[in-house]
Amino acid sequence: MPNPFSSSVKTLNPETFCEKYAKKKKSEWGYRASWNKLLAYVLDVSEKTVEAWGASFENCPDKYQKRLAEIDVLKTAEKVLVQHKLSQEFLDSLD
Repeated sequence: MPNPFSSSVKTLNPETFCEKYAKKKKSEWGYRASWNKLLAYVLDVSEKTVEAWGASFENCPDKYQKRLAEIDVLKTAEKVLVQHKLSQEFLDSLD
């Protein structure tokens, strides 16, 4: 199945992703473990893999940065749908 995002999705640095979606902020104690856990979960990799990317995630492969950008697009779209009360149930009821 072709990826509908492949032509338009850029990349999103893991640090930027975590600043936007993680519960702990960079200034809080334990943020790094929290961020590693979040990234491992959303990217379906081990926390050890995430740890190997470096202190600022500078060695994160491009394929994972693209995936983070895709997730960001979907989360943004989800927020817009909720704001406009466009749930799937509502859309289905229009038929």
